[in-house]
Amino acid sequence: MSSVATPAPTGKTTRRRRGTKLQRRQTRLAWLLLLPSLLIVAFVAIYPLGKTVYQSFTNQEFLAGITPTKWVGLDNYHQLIHDTIFRDSVVLTLKFTAITISIEFVLGLTIALVVNSKFRGRGVMRAIMLVPWAIPTVVAAKMWLWMLDDTFGVINDLAIRLHLIAHSQSWITQHPLAAVSAVDIWKTTPFVALLLLAGLQVIPGDLYEAAEVDGASQLQQFRKISTTRIAGRRSGNVIRQNCCSLFAPSTAAAS
Repeated sequence: MSSVATPAPTGKTTRRRRGTKLQRRQTRLAWLLLLPSLLIVAFVAIYPLGKTVYQSFTNQEFLAGITPTKWVGLDNYHQLIHDTIFRDSVVLTLKFTAITISIEFVLGLTIALVVNSKFRGRGVMRAIMLVPWAIPTVVAAKMWLWMLDDTFGVINDLAIRLHLIAHSQSWITQHPLAAVSAVDIWKTTPFVALLLLAGLQVIPGDLYEAAEVDGASQLQQFRKISTTRIAGRRSGNVIRQNCCSLFAPSTAAAS
């Protein structure tokens, strides 16, 4: 019987094996470096979330003392579905979301288009644009709480001077959705503009030059180039950002 000789490994195969071993070592090192951060995230986020889900199936209450905990299944969710306060809160949250996201996107896109154009003082304009977003939420909420006050608030004083209203109004109690939405729009619009500006700046200028050569107007360039390039990923980031911070303005304003 003739024996088949095993071919000797070539230099390319040897380099490939060495590259594979190096990649494995780098992958293990990366996981080891990420392990402390993953443990912290699991401790401060995943464990409380799991604990909350578990407690939702029991009769445990906050500060309930030594009352024994019992498993109640879906009773809590059944009561929640038939709770009118919960249903009204969901409807109000959806209204708040629709109002703030739509207005913030339109205003943010307008600001992004302005600061993306070339004019003197553009850098200063971009820095000023981010001031509302840079202010801490608690500070902004307290500031707007004073501004919307019905006794000494500057909003009432300015509206009366401009003859927009006849007398002072308690905006937070009489118009809570409008007041909180206005504060959130003022706070979040700069961040939305920053996201959209980043999307506009990655669009190659050759596209606009080619469109201009072909006779496209500014509106056509905006519709066919700008909106199509930033509509997908950037608008998704805007919606996620707003949905993650839905309760921040109302919670801070209530304090």
